Amino acid sequence: MKTPENKNLDQKEQILEVASNLFLRYGIRSVTMDDICRELGMSKKTLYQYFSDKETLVESVTNTHLACEEKEIEALIANSGDVIEMFTNISKHMRESLNQMNPVVMYDLQKYYKKSWKRFVKFKRDHFPTQMEKILRQGMDQGIFRNDIKPDILAVMRLEQVEMIFDDEIYPRKKFNFSEVQMEVYRHFLRGILTAEGEKVFNENHILD
Repeated sequence: MKTPENKNLDQKEQILEVASNLFLRYGIRSVTMDDICRELGMSKKTLYQYFSDKETLVESVTNTHLACEEKEIEALIANSGDVIEMFTNISKHMRESLNQMNPVVMYDLQKYYKKSWKRFVKFKRDHFPTQMEKILRQGMDQGIFRNDIKPDILAVMRLEQVEMIFDDEIYPRKKFNFSEVQMEVYRHFLRGILTAEGEKVFNENHILD
């Protein structure tokens, strides 16, 4: 039997999941609290028991999403066989995330939900480059990545490459496919840091799709 606390937790998690799916599909600003209630079959009174307003809900959705992203990336790293596979798995994860996300979400966060946007930027600046730099250094130690690269610089650059794909002025959505751009930029990045041994390992064991 579920305790009242567990029941409330389940309901809150359900709200966050439904709200997140709607935001990713349609953008944040275009989804109202009424839309979320209709999707859940829930009254606004019940929804407001958990979240006092839409901004609070957006903050919770953002925090939950970032926590899941952190766990997902750590799992990808832990379950990868070598550093090239780590990079490839993370790249695929980023590509899949891009495919699932309406680009308007990032625009809405930045323009209308400043606190959540700052949280997102902080996570991006603190977590992703740290993980990337660790992988780069590990690859250098293994002789897979060139020993003359600057991991701290390239880790930030790799992150900016991924973010750049969201810029409609650089890669207009009417002209470019996000997945294709993501993989082409990744190929260029990876080929630029591999040693001869790394190229051999890559050609024998890895396929980019």
